Amino acid sequence: MSRNTSDIYKASINILGSCVTRDIFFTHHNDGGYRIFQYVNFFSPISLCEGPVSIDLERYNSSDFSEYATSFRKRCVMHDLTKQSIDYIAQKKTDWLILDTGLFRRNLCLLGDKKQTCFAEKEDFLKYLSKQKIIPEIVGEISIEDISDEDLEKRMRFFIDKILSMYPVENIVLIEAKNSLIKADKSGNISGFDDVDYHMIENNRMSRCYKLMKNMLQGCHIIPMPENVVADAGHRLGLSPLHYTMGYYDYALSVFDCIQKKLPIEKEQSYIQKLFDKCNMDYAGKYFSALADSYINLSKQKNQSELKKIYKKCKKLIGR
Repeated sequence: MSRNTSDIYKASINILGSCVTRDIFFTHHNDGGYRIFQYVNFFSPISLCEGPVSIDLERYNSSDFSEYATSFRKRCVMHDLTKQSIDYIAQKKTDWLILDTGLFRRNLCLLGDKKQTCFAEKEDFLKYLSKQKIIPEIVGEISIEDISDEDLEKRMRFFIDKILSMYPVENIVLIEAKNSLIKADKSGNISGFDDVDYHMIENNRMSRCYKLMKNMLQGCHIIPMPENVVADAGHRLGLSPLHYTMGYYDYALSVFDCIQKKLPIEKEQSYIQKLFDKCNMDYAGKYFSALADSYINLSKQKNQSELKKIYKKCKKLIGR
């Protein structure tokens, strides 16, 4: 996965997370000077404890699914179905393991009479696999909102224990990811997402799991999510509330560079706070006028409470 052409790099990294983390490095020259070894996406950490899904691996591996999935997605889905995502990560020992909360934004897809589960991403691909009888029939979803706190904590603990068997907590970086509720086009014009309500549901899922992970990974490094991050309609992977403008990736790489220095924790946290505040200020200054000009249009959409909070915070930050 790495684009590094030299053996000289700052540190080696494995990623167990969404495109948010991969793009922190991909958007910078030579991956920001780091070496990315293993990268797993489209994976449900909280279904890891349930055991593998019944799958015809011979047909899966020999079939061409290019209409439904890239080779990368095909591999990640296979690891999710067979519950081998952690095993894949473990194949390469690295300096750092990076996790992000984007993996928790989706519900669990429910399969067959045995009620096996997997990550409910790109359901068209899963439907095709089911239709071809490569995996069991899709019989529904398990809503993360319906998973009790006790059950979710048990599921998360199983996942975290697997991680901690591979990496000491001080070599783990946790990234807080959130859906942006507003997007910017190439001209900097701001507009809200049409499905703000659903994006908020996903944010609540990620926030709930983030709190659990922080508690279970005390002593890990944190890259917090700034409040004013804007999604990029021109992102290389297309429009998504998790595909941010470049300001976020510059911020997150700077934070990781700070973590890489292995400063005393007080100094690290102080420096990260300064980067966090600067990122918020930069976003507020750059997009405030466009946000103000289009605010009337934004207010016509559903669930405007969060958008109003963003507007007020931007206004407060730059003193207008």
